[in-house]
Amino acid sequence: QTHGDPYPWLIWPTNGKKLAAATMFTLFFAGNDFAPRTRIEGEPAQEYLQRHYLAAIQQLARRLRDMPHVVGYDTMNEPLPGWIGEEDLRQARAALMKGPTPSPWQAILLGAGFPQEVDVWERGLRLRRLGRQWLNLRRVRAWREGCDCIWRLNGVWDTDSSGTPRLLRPDHFARVNGRKVQFSQDYYRPFANRFAKAIREVHPEAFIFVESTFEKDFLQWGPDDAERIVYAPHWYDPLTLVFKKFNPWMAYDHWRGRTVLLPWAIRRSFASQLKVRKEQARDYLDDVPVHLGETGIPFDIDGGRAYRTGDFSLQERALD
Repeated sequence: QTHGDPYPWLIWPTNGKKLAAATMFTLFFAGNDFAPRTRIEGEPAQEYLQRHYLAAIQQLARRLRDMPHVVGYDTMNEPLPGWIGEEDLRQARAALMKGPTPSPWQAILLGAGFPQEVDVWERGLRLRRLGRQWLNLRRVRAWREGCDCIWRLNGVWDTDSSGTPRLLRPDHFARVNGRKVQFSQDYYRPFANRFAKAIREVHPEAFIFVESTFEKDFLQWGPDDAERIVYAPHWYDPLTLVFKKFNPWMAYDHWRGRTVLLPWAIRRSFASQLKVRKEQARDYLDDVPVHLGETGIPFDIDGGRAYRTGDFSLQERALD
């Protein structure tokens, strides 16, 4: 956050569980299961959104297919599950909780105009709760005038005779026909296959880059799935990325959930973390190639000091 900036410092893994982002990811990947009553221009929301998305990437492929340096296309950058798989909508759960963090149920109520007192979190070397904060005291609705909350329309919640909201299905997004769902296998995988088919109608030789979620929800690829895929995970040093500070003596291994100290141990840890990605491709994706799809550092380390001094040596050390 900069001086005069009206927006707080935002972290996308936290926001990905809030109403707008979680609703759209859930509709895109699993609207048929979790929002069957929601239609766009008469078409099921999932079909409408995926059809338009695929058509857009097909247009891109038509422009790029004859360029010799274009080898393929990524399905989607860092797809999130939204609320798919949430066991209890009353529990706040995010990969990284920072600032006011409503549970999915609270997020739904906030969007419907019901004020909520939510937990406020801070993430240091460990997660800690700072307190609670009331949100939406002005009772503003997120939904367009004349439109109701789609999760109410799909039976997740309703109000009683006194107008008090009641959660009817706390596990609405966790199971289909009694079976627990898994985002990567049940929703991302069919989408990735559909993506591959659509792209190869335009660019038959294209490789398809898959990444799925960054959570421990492994995508498994088999002989009935699209051929010529590449695993394209992302990797960062979480401490540098999240706190926008570089400390050559300390890093964090997200995969094993532990802090790493001393430069030699950090280098060994980084190598080990990258090796995990190769092992995932070997064990779950039939040993396909691995392409590190995204990595790097925040260049505004230390509040963007280098932009004022012209000295980017700290950024260079962090990249090295």
